Amino acid sequence: MRRLSVFVVGMMAAILTLSACGGGGPLAVDNASLSATQGGTSTTTFSPSDHTIYAGIDLNHLEPGLTAKVVWTAVDTTAGKDLQIAEKEFSSLVANRIDASVELPRDWPTGSYKLDIYLSGTLAKTVDFTVQ
Repeated sequence: MRRLSVFVVGMMAAILTLSACGGGGPLAVDNASLSATQGGTSTTTFSPSDHTIYAGIDLNHLEPGLTAKVVWTAVDTTAGKDLQIAEKEFSSLVANRIDASVELPRDWPTGSYKLDIYLSGTLAKTVDFTVQ
């Protein structure tokens, strides 16, 4: 009986590990949230004095060798339209979560912004946000 329970526990661990490592369909963004503090409450509205904006991006499964890119863009702001603010590339990741941030040393211009999330070179999700 003891050998059987050890075998069952071992099989369950192997199944859970394989399901967490991929094979759950194409890689996709499950959730992308923005906040004014790292790990903070999710929001899409920021104050100009929120000098750093954090993004937490959850993927639907682990992906060995993942390449990803995030692009922060001012869509329509008091500083101009369609201005790329920052871009960050991630490569050779084995991850199902990506954390990114963008920082301005001065107050943010008010208006609308977006964060584009690319997985393996393909746009996977866009998160719109405002500064007011």
